[in-house]
Amino acid sequence: MRPGLFAGGTLVFIWSFTDVGTPLVVGYQDLAPVTLFNELAAADVGGRTYCLVFLLLAGSAGLFVVGKLLFGRAPAAQASKASLAAVAPRLGVLGTLGAWGLFGAVIVAATAPHAGVVLMATSKTWVNSVLPTAWTADHLQFVLTQEQTYRSILNSLQYAGVSTALDMLLGVVIAWLLVRSRIVGKTLLDSLAMLPLAVPGLILAAGYVALTAWGPLKAIGPMGNPFLILVIAYAVRRLPFTVRGVSAGLEQVSETLEEAARNLGASRAGAFCRVTLPLIAANAVAAGVLVFAYGMLEVSDSLVLAQIPAHYPIAKQIYVLATSTGSPETANQAAALGLYGMALLGATLALAAAVMGKRLGAIFKA
Repeated sequence: MRPGLFAGGTLVFIWSFTDVGTPLVVGYQDLAPVTLFNELAAADVGGRTYCLVFLLLAGSAGLFVVGKLLFGRAPAAQASKASLAAVAPRLGVLGTLGAWGLFGAVIVAATAPHAGVVLMATSKTWVNSVLPTAWTADHLQFVLTQEQTYRSILNSLQYAGVSTALDMLLGVVIAWLLVRSRIVGKTLLDSLAMLPLAVPGLILAAGYVALTAWGPLKAIGPMGNPFLILVIAYAVRRLPFTVRGVSAGLEQVSETLEEAARNLGASRAGAFCRVTLPLIAANAVAAGVLVFAYGMLEVSDSLVLAQIPAHYPIAKQIYVLATSTGSPETANQAAALGLYGMALLGATLALAAAVMGKRLGAIFKA
């Protein structure tokens, strides 16, 4: 279990260590990611800023590399047969209650914020009471009719749509190279494809800020039209999901089917497109759906790389509304926009689970 525990613990630590959206919304400033975000957003970029970037990157990538070196190889298969059959132990009354209590506490802690968003988005009056005392759908309607919030939805659709198409193209090629080919450096290619899981979005965004700080690239930087760098950032962040999803499908399809097609005169590319690709379409679609949903709600890159209101994606617009002091209703409007995002992500996860079933977990394998 150590490889899985280390990989899971590493990802949890990295994402928690570099999370910027949560502390920004709750107003906690004394964290390295928040300091880095404030300096990048204020265009106060210098040696001190990128020294902090280097420290965060070194810690994140270092843990990822250590995990690959220590636990990257699969254990050798056992050739001997088991002499005893495994029997699931019965927990008894106290053990059962303890298990339900433990997992119930985790579920409540995970769903309580979502319930709060739903209540905030649909409440008209909620002061000094456990539940809202008056309800309204005005905030949900406002999000779809107000120009700035409506534009942020359209922007996210464009960013996520183009980045998903790019991920699908690159993911299929990389997955085929990893599963079907015998190229030199396959392990390195696999590690590079998975590396974005270990490199936080805030670090990637800082790199794009540095690349577009001056010269001709400044026009596509945060203070210009960041469409291109946002698409690239979204695609890089979610490429591992596409690679793992398509790889899981390729591993389920026998290579002999392609060999039979080639024996009948098909080219290698033709055999893949006409035989293998239709068989892995479910995996590719499920991975693409997830990549699109996560792109719609990408936080770190959106907060840093979109600085002009006309180019705000959904996450940046939620942050602006949630931290605005202009009107008490802006928090409700932020919750309403977040509710639409929750619905989108929930629907896409359900769709991906229905398409891939138990193989869905392979997408998140580091």
